[in-house]
Amino acid sequence: LLNEMLFSTLAEARTKITAWKMDYNPIRPHSSLGNLTPKEFAMKTRLEMKAARGQNVPTDYPDKSREVRSQVKTNVRR
Repeated sequence: LLNEMLFSTLAEARTKITAWKMDYNPIRPHSSLGNLTPKEFAMKTRLEMKAARGQNVPTDYPDKSREVRSQVKTNVRR
């Protein structure tokens, strides 16, 4: 980010860096997590653990993280 952007003020830099961190860390998929977002990975892991313990696991659980990611990217571009 710092190699790609110029900032006119410290406030502008803080705002853009914060938005970038929100996309880069919790929103975007990580290759180390099998190209899942951290939220998707955590949910998948919890469901796998429940299945391993023999608990009921929903076959289609609601996952909004991809919608959230697209909304964040849209807001960052503005």
